Amino acid sequence: MQHRSRNFFLTLGVCFFIYFNFFSFQVITPQYLTDLGGTGFQAGLQNSFFFIAGILLRLYFGPMADSRGRKIPILIGAFVFATTPLLFLISNNVPMIFVSRFYQAIGLAAFFSSGTSLISDIAPPQKMGTYMGSYRFTATMALVVGPGISIALINNFGYSTQFIFSFFVGMISFALGVFLIPPSLKASEVSKNPIYQLKTVLNNKLLWPIYLGAGVVAFSYGTLLTFGSIYFSRATDVANPGLYFTIFALLGMVGNISAGGISDKIGRRAVVTPSLTLLGLGIFILYFLPGTTSILWISSIITGLGYGSSITAIFTWITDVTEQKARATALAFQESALDIAYASGSFLFGISISLWDYGPSFSLIGIITLFTAGFFLFGGKERRKKYAQEMAGQD
Repeated sequence: MQHRSRNFFLTLGVCFFIYFNFFSFQVITPQYLTDLGGTGFQAGLQNSFFFIAGILLRLYFGPMADSRGRKIPILIGAFVFATTPLLFLISNNVPMIFVSRFYQAIGLAAFFSSGTSLISDIAPPQKMGTYMGSYRFTATMALVVGPGISIALINNFGYSTQFIFSFFVGMISFALGVFLIPPSLKASEVSKNPIYQLKTVLNNKLLWPIYLGAGVVAFSYGTLLTFGSIYFSRATDVANPGLYFTIFALLGMVGNISAGGISDKIGRRAVVTPSLTLLGLGIFILYFLPGTTSILWISSIITGLGYGSSITAIFTWITDVTEQKARATALAFQESALDIAYASGSFLFGISISLWDYGPSFSLIGIITLFTAGFFLFGGKERRKKYAQEMAGQD
């Protein structure tokens, strides 16, 4: 395919700089809002508001990427993530932060599913997992470096410097996006009817088990990210519990880059099942954390590897079983499922710890994840047969 390598590396560049800003603002926005006089409740509410707005806006931008091509929503997303820091720069009260987050949610809705869709368009069918793994690796790398650089800038030079820096980071992503030359879709691969695209996704029975797996992954990850540091601080004497998430992210990158290529050879289900098992086991053993610090590091290794591998294989699996004319719409549903599961996981886990404390609550999340792995391992023969037929049709 003409321009394949060029488009691939340009897309990875756009991905890195957009995710750099996305993860940075996820981390710094709560603190910035409270520094402006907001409450802890408002700091949490702005995050829920951001994701809910993104979920609703995806109903428009997902079908847009399928009907008008991937480049337009990618450029919209890049421009929004580039200019949002300028809104933060002039925001001096809590309502303006909420306005800024709604604007940033446009970028969330426009780019995330479109970028993944473009990677699936570029990738040779036999290397779909490898290309998708590289994309997820790039996003995870942005998580590793983005928040740390942003916090360092704020601590040394203040918020204004960080916002200006983020603007220039965002403009790099937009400039790279301008040079994209996405492959042209055949007339038979394009639908101008967004209702058709939505129906195609909703009627695709192969997608729903995959969405279930994605929801459980996000549910587990959300609770770990939100409550892990609190539990680690209480249950161990480790000076910096945040090291757990550093190891988690690094092993997640290993999972991203390895799972794609492996799933190209042995199938997506064969990767998702052991990956979910690792994730569930890593969370379950946190029950035994008090008094046994080594559990912390074992958990960080296997949960990071399980999360990175499962999320890569799941995204690739969705592209396998969805026709190209509805692929961005299907991935938009996927992103929304992740956001809903992430938010609900934090809420339900909060209820759980009020009833059973942290250790038993984490063990329960681990058991739920392990049961989901069992669902994929022992799925009905008919579902396996349908998936095999779909995979054969992709070759």
